[in-house]
Amino acid sequence: MFRYAIFLLIAAMAGSAFAQSDYPNRPIRLVVPFAPGGPTDLIARILSQQMGPQLKQTIVVENKGGATGMIGQDFVSKSTPDGYTWVILSSAAGNGYHLVNRNIDFARDFAMIGQIYNTTALVTVNASVPEMAGIQTLTQLIAYAKANPGKLNYTSTGVGSLGHLVMEKVKLQFGLNMEHINYKGQNPATQDVLAGRVPILSATFTSMQFVKAGKLRAIAVSTEKRSSKSPDIPTFVEQGVSIIGGGWVGLAATGGSPRPIIDRLGNLLQATLAKPDVEVMVQKAVGTDPEFLGPADFTAYATRDFQEWGRVIREAGIKGEP
Repeated sequence: MFRYAIFLLIAAMAGSAFAQSDYPNRPIRLVVPFAPGGPTDLIARILSQQMGPQLKQTIVVENKGGATGMIGQDFVSKSTPDGYTWVILSSAAGNGYHLVNRNIDFARDFAMIGQIYNTTALVTVNASVPEMAGIQTLTQLIAYAKANPGKLNYTSTGVGSLGHLVMEKVKLQFGLNMEHINYKGQNPATQDVLAGRVPILSATFTSMQFVKAGKLRAIAVSTEKRSSKSPDIPTFVEQGVSIIGGGWVGLAATGGSPRPIIDRLGNLLQATLAKPDVEVMVQKAVGTDPEFLGPADFTAYATRDFQEWGRVIREAGIKGEP
């Protein structure tokens, strides 16, 4: 009986090793937990086109939107842990779990392949709105909001989004009374700010296109130092707000997927993002450059970020459906 058990164990280990060395021997599913056409969807299609030929397999992009990404993420976390089901993870989707009082463990539920890029918070105002005419910096906006409690409102890309949480952190730090106007996505929020119905947009660097077009004025960016691409925009830090970075987007497989496969995919992702043509594609798709982190570093960073924004959500009392 003992010898038979040993034989089964050896056979199982040999089968697992063969499966890993033969990987991938069938198409891979890449889940995007948002609707088609958004930044994460564009990134998924870039990776599919670039990584598929390297793996000599088709990578099928599948959109499973809803609940700020939780539906798609849950689907992948519960899939077979064999490295054949991937997901585009984001800090915004992760923060949705805080809003409905659910937990997510990135180290347990996912096998993190690597970070693709960091998302940068960008606060802009419509200077044609009378109250915003003289607002050039976040410092001036804070001063105006303090002097006029309850008279200003702002919008973002939705409850629990980076833009929402950034402004809630500013409100907590300075004791501001400002209302968040919720929209389901960046496009409707941006359109109402451009129309002057809401004076302030707190979103990501993708709204920089409207700044360059002269339609919005940028007053704060969450880079550690002023960007060489936009040196006139002051950072949050230099205006007394302890916000650096803000969010992330990365690639992951189902938790428990074989480590050799994940390490191989991490190396491939890093090499893919380092290609000059891919760097240009990512820049056009999301407005920022790729910034790779390997499996271990990405897992640690995502976990810390999730905990930090969870504290903001609790302190600000943000609740409800994301």
